[in-house]
Formats: sequence, structure tokens, C-alpha cells
Amino acid sequence: MRLSKQTKILTIGAAMLLVVGFFVVPQIAFGAPSIDFPTSFADFSSQDLKTIIENIVRIVLGFVGIIFILILLYGGIIWMTSGGNEQKIAQAKKIIMSAVIGLILTLSAYAIARLIIRSIEGIGNPPTSTSGGPPGGFGIALGAGALESHYPGRNAVGVPRNTNIFVTFKEAMQPGTICDPGPDGILGNLDDTVLEANVTVMDVNNAVTAADANNANPGTGVGQDNILEGIGCQPTDATNTTFKFDPPANLGRTSGDTLYQVDLTPAIMTAAGKPAVWPAAYSWKFTVSTSIDTTPPTVTSVVPLGPPAPFGIAIPRNTIVQVTFSEAVDPTTASGIFDAVNNFDNITLFDDTGTQIEGAYRIGNQYRTVEFISNEPCGINSCGLWVYCLPESVIDGTVTDAVTDMAGVSLDGENQIPLTFPSGNGTLGGDYLWPFQTSANIDLSAPFLTDREPPKVPLTGNVSLFNPLELHFNESLSVRTLISDNVYISSPLTDYWIEYDGDPDLNPLTTKSLVRIRHDRFIPVTTYEAGVNSYVNDLFQNCYFPAACDNDGDGALTTPGPDDPNGNGDFEAAECAF
Repeated sequence: MRLSKQTKILTIGAAMLLVVGFFVVPQIAFGAPSIDFPTSFADFSSQDLKTIIENIVRIVLGFVGIIFILILLYGGIIWMTSGGNEQKIAQAKKIIMSAVIGLILTLSAYAIARLIIRSIEGIGNPPTSTSGGPPGGFGIALGAGALESHYPGRNAVGVPRNTNIFVTFKEAMQPGTICDPGPDGILGNLDDTVLEANVTVMDVNNAVTAADANNANPGTGVGQDNILEGIGCQPTDATNTTFKFDPPANLGRTSGDTLYQVDLTPAIMTAAGKPAVWPAAYSWKFTVSTSIDTTPPTVTSVVPLGPPAPFGIAIPRNTIVQVTFSEAVDPTTASGIFDAVNNFDNITLFDDTGTQIEGAYRIGNQYRTVEFISNEPCGINSCGLWVYCLPESVIDGTVTDAVTDMAGVSLDGENQIPLTFPSGNGTLGGDYLWPFQTSANIDLSAPFLTDREPPKVPLTGNVSLFNPLELHFNESLSVRTLISDNVYISSPLTDYWIEYDGDPDLNPLTTKSLVRIRHDRFIPVTTYEAGVNSYVNDLFQNCYFPAACDNDGDGALTTPGPDDPNGNGDFEAAECAF
């Protein structure tokens, strides 16, 4: 059967578009007003031997792919100029078929090579703390998917044996796809356990045996059963976004470190009925040490700090109250709501009439920081959203020792010297107390970006494959808005998570802040795109909009001038490239 010239062109064009699209077309993300800071990984000079080998494989296979594309194009030209000559058409088909087979083999070789490299890429990586690390799992879920954070972190080391495990999703989940209702068949009771078909926690190397005293099933000889059977499971609040997994016994051993892996399968469903992880199970690993955690957490900062006037300053009423701890704390003990219906009182704020202030305590910053926002609306920010205020008053804050860390150890909160950090006297127990004062003022000025790492465009080569991306802002930020939907790596897809550091002076009027985007190991010789959108708020609930920057480093917003040739003012989004 002879094909028309138009059909030939369409057929070959479609094949070319498919191939070129696979190799070339980048993924593009659309969202709220944002500032992107593209980075390029194209320099071999500071990369290890494994990375150099990976680069060579990618480049060689890339050139081979291009050759086969040219051969495919050559076959197409012969076919289009055949003039109906059956011999030339047969020759063209043979060339095209050979090129297609070559492309398939090239793509297969690339996939196999990448799989092998990915499987060993964690070897030789520097050790990390419990806050996270380089690749430790598979699947895309953390940051790029429905999963916001988890504890312990990816490739965490030194995890105590008596830890609990937490996972936080970006949206409400179906608890029945995570927790098993237990013997009574009712979800939400204390006898609920992890639904083992969808959530597994295993001793990777079967290091734990029946001889270990903490084995939950003595005599079985199966190390993985140490925690697989009977892990407690409960959502931490009514939103069904954070879940606590409570092993029935201590993890690990007394004689050496133990590597564990957690798997969350695509059978875990959001409240909307969609898989929470894709395209396969999301997995991460962490290493449990031989130690039992008995060290109490402490308070390392509070914002606003105080003291009240005349010894301190009165801060705007729309300030978010922020408490940061020395380590991750249990959300079930550190977050909740106080109002006419809910009675959370592990952290409290009282005004000068002795009335407890109503509002919500929410946790963020990888479970290290708790924020309080009141229920009283008092203004509108630049995004058109409500801002909520504290009363104009001297306010007394208390963090009680009902707050515990991830191992259940109570807060050491005593104030040895007023308004100094960390809190505590080295022993369990004791509340942390501090006063501060609010004024009648409301601060509605938007935050702006002062610096970023990687630095200013054009694209920066030789960027570390491991180091976090960094964003510096001119003031304190709300950790509850520093989530992976608002501060993100949009392409190519990778697992990432957000951490936040404020300035030690603890004054929301002068504090500068640093946002870190930690991530899995970047793929060498790849351009990444990341950004921050307008849903990021400062500590006065003002959103990052319009996108504003200090380009000349003078500590103030860039104004129209030499570095703003378009004359569009302080909020020229294109000027936020650094």
C-alpha cells in the first residue's frame, strides 16, 4: 500500500516529535505568582568518580541517541523522495526500523544504567542526622507528591531505639487505608494498628533476632516481626493529615546499629480517593542506634521574645507566636486547638485579664516549631486573605512539660535565667514561661527576598549534588507556610523537604531568616527549576506578593534605577533572579 506524501510527513513527524519530546521537552509547572531560580549541573570538576562515570554514560548514550535520530531522519528523507519506488521505500523502512530498534536499545541501556547507579548512589554519602539525608527510597511522594514530611528523615542516622514514626500528608487521608481498626472494628481507638498491606516497617538486614530482648514475638526467629506486627497507628488530629506509628517494642538491638525501611504503598488513598504515592511505593530508610533516648527536649527560641515595655518593645498585634524546640516533638502533644469546643492546653497564652487566648497551635519545620494564630480577624494582607490578631495586652506564654519528643521524653522547660536559651536545668519536667507585649499596630508590609543559593543567573554550573538550595528573606517567616507546595522544586521531579532557620535575636521586627530546600541527590548534568510562591507568609501573616527583592544588597527593596531598566518599580518579578 502506497502512502501519500502528506501521510509520510505526518508519520515521520509524529515519530520525531515523540523521540525529541522524550529526550528534550522539559517538565513545566504552573502555579501562583512565583520566582523561579533555575540551576544547572554541568561541571565535572568537583564531582566524585561515580558521578563522573554517570556523566560519561549519560553523554555517550545521549550522542548514540542523537545518531539514531539522524538515521531515522535519513530514512524519512529517503521515503519522502522515493517517488513511489518500491525498492527505495523498502530501504527507507529498513533504515527507519533499524533506527527505532537502536533508540529502544539506547533507552533501555540508559534505564538499566540509571537503575544501577541509583541503587548504589547512597554509598559513600556523608552521614546525616535525624533531619534527613541523601536518597534512601524510591517513588515520588515527598515534596513532589502528597507527602509533606516524615520522622525519622530520609537516611537518618543515630535514631534512638524508643522512637515513634510520624508521616504528614499535604491533604486529608482515608484513615482506613493507613490504620487497621483492630479487634473492635472501629477506627480511632487505641487498639488500632498499622494496616500492614499498605504500610510496612522492616528490619532490612534481618539483624534483629528472637534472642533480642525487645522482640515483640519471642521465639519466632523472624527479625522483621520485631515491629511489623502490632504497630500502633493513629491520626494526630481530626484533619487526618499526620499519622503516628508506635512500635510495640524498642527498635534495633543493644549490640549494633540496625537499618530499617518504611514502605508506603499506592493503596494509601487521599480523602478525595486518589493514591497518595505514585507510581510505586514510597520508601525511606533510617538507621537505629543502640541507645535509648532519655534526653529531654528544650525550648531553643520563642518569637516574640519580650520582655514587655518599658524593658522591651511592644510588637504588632498580628504577630504569629512561634516556639522552636531543640529536636522534633510529638505533634500529638505540641499541636491542637483552644476554643469553646477544644481544650488544648499543653501550650497556653493568657492576656492581662487572665483570659486564655483562643486559636490554633500548628506544627511545622520538620516537627521542630509550633506556631499559634488567634481566632480574631483584624485585617487583609496583599493576597486578599484575612490576618488574625492577638489582643492588645501583656501576654504570658507557657510551654508545659506535657510536650514530649518523638521518644516520649518530657520537656525540660525551667527558665534558669529569664529569656535565655536553651531552657531547662538538664532534668525532666518543668514548664517554660515567658512574657511579651502587643501594641495596637498591625503590620501589613510584605516580606522580600534578599539572597539565594545557587546565586544569580545566568545558570550556575558546578552546583553541589547534595547541598540544599537556600532562600534568604528580610524578616521572620511562618513555618506553617513553608511547605513543599509553596517552596518547591518543580522539575525534574525529585523528593525534597523544607527546613527553616530564623535569626538568633528573636525579634520579629528585625529578624532575617533562611529557608533551606533539602533534596535527594541531584542528577548530574541536569537543569533544575525551583521557586517560591505568594502563599509564603511572614510572621505577621503577610504573603510574599508582589514578588519583591533586594537586588543590590543594601537591605532595602530594589527601586527603579540602573538594575531595573524597565522602570517597573520595586516589584518587578523578573528582577528577583539574583
